[in-house]
Amino acid sequence: MAKIVDLGRTAYSGFASMMNRLQNPLLLAIRLYWGWQFAQDGWGKLTHLDRVTQFFAHIFSKPDDFYGASPYTYWFAALLILILGPGLFAVDWLLQRRFGMRRKA
Repeated sequence: MAKIVDLGRTAYSGFASMMNRLQNPLLLAIRLYWGWQFAQDGWGKLTHLDRVTQFFAHIFSKPDDFYGASPYTYWFAALLILILGPGLFAVDWLLQRRFGMRRKA
């Protein structure tokens, strides 16, 4: 029985170590995807200003169009970054590492 418990502990330790190493690349991928989505949405709004203006002009008469929008990808990405932080691949981390800037306590 002790061998099974030790095997379980070893397996869990290896799994946790692997997941910790994958956290920073995952956070980078989430931020890149989030930025890409923001850029696409913004570009769509800039290139079709007439549609955007029309959408917001009739928003009071048809609120379901506004509430039917799906902001969940933005909300989920923001929540993950808020909880886990930006990770090692953030610009501020790179600047701190390069120039040795330290926060004053």
